[in-house]
Amino acid sequence: MLKARPELANMAVSYGDQHRAIHYAVMNREPEITRLLMRKGANARAGIHPHRDATSAWTLARERGYDDIVVIIQEEEKRRAKPAHEPIITPGVEFDDAERTAVANGDVQWLCSRLAEGKLANNVRWNDGG
Repeated sequence: MLKARPELANMAVSYGDQHRAIHYAVMNREPEITRLLMRKGANARAGIHPHRDATSAWTLARERGYDDIVVIIQEEEKRRAKPAHEPIITPGVEFDDAERTAVANGDVQWLCSRLAEGKLANNVRWNDGG
């Protein structure tokens, strides 16, 4: 179903019910469903009005002691935060402070612009996951 309608992973049940599928996966302690929903874009930090912070799926899992689900949510959030293309530094290359900072912070956009300017052509190659 999520292949055909990926927006369902993060959709509220109805106008009057702000629960999302991830809430039900956590409340029913379903780690594999939680992982699937997270991989399809579910927001485990979205809560329900008027107590949004206290009613997020992540908070529910943490407060209920569902450590396995908390770990799944955090792992998937961390995975999402990784850039699709990561710089690989050529050994022995000297970088200036701005370049070192960009690499350390994973600032792919800045590095790409420098590469486009021809300023990193010999220093950095890109790992596209392949």
